[in-house]
Amino acid sequence: MTRMARERLLRPLDQAALPGLANLAPAHPPWRAPEKYAAECDAGVLGVPYFWGVTGIGYDSAKVDPAPTSWEALFDPKYAGKIAVLDSKGDVFDQAQLAVGIGINSTDKATIRDVVFPKLVAQKAILRSYDGNPERALASGELWLAQIDSGDLMRAQRKRPSLRFVVPKEGAPSWVDYLALPKACPHPERAHRFLDFLLDPEIAAVNANHLRFATPNRVALERGLIDDADDPQIYPPIERSAIHPPSENWDGKTKELVNKLWLELRGG
Repeated sequence: MTRMARERLLRPLDQAALPGLANLAPAHPPWRAPEKYAAECDAGVLGVPYFWGVTGIGYDSAKVDPAPTSWEALFDPKYAGKIAVLDSKGDVFDQAQLAVGIGINSTDKATIRDVVFPKLVAQKAILRSYDGNPERALASGELWLAQIDSGDLMRAQRKRPSLRFVVPKEGAPSWVDYLALPKACPHPERAHRFLDFLLDPEIAAVNANHLRFATPNRVALERGLIDDADDPQIYPPIERSAIHPPSENWDGKTKELVNKLWLELRGG
């Protein structure tokens, strides 16, 4: 979102056409470009939060014993060939950086190069795959351990009840999915009506209950429309928010280094 905003690819939203914004929780306001980039972006609201959650570990409790408590579980050769991590640069580095204790937004280039990267190279040898969404392979039993988003694991659990989701002790990245309009949107009026439709508490509840991701819709939660509202794996308590930072995707020289190492890891 920040990159698209900086490149002026997004159309500012007409808040008057979105009365459903009032249904959002204070912790999940509409998205604006960060202040430090404000001069490079169009002013105003640029996105509406749709879902949010954390990325943790999904595992098959019938196969993995003891239950994992650390990101180190994804580096355990005991489960070679039964492990997957998300096929995404940020996610792959996140799990390794958390495992070595430096946090997902660290700019410690020496540790990323000399500790994190060798760890990822060793992990690659025991992975079944880098998987964009390991939900299917967990549900089929092809995987026993995987880095996965909470809602994807919960849906897989419908097919394989022995699956569990855990937030490792080192913490886990949080994320928010936003809906935004491209600058070249040909029907902005219709698009705003669709966004407001999705902000309706009844519609937000239908989507959240089907996809098993956390909704930012405060009214849907207050009205008791959300099936998983009491599940702390999907709705982590507010006191845990400090260990669920969003990824900042690095900046400057650290980003250049991570890009280089990712190409080396996936191309080798």
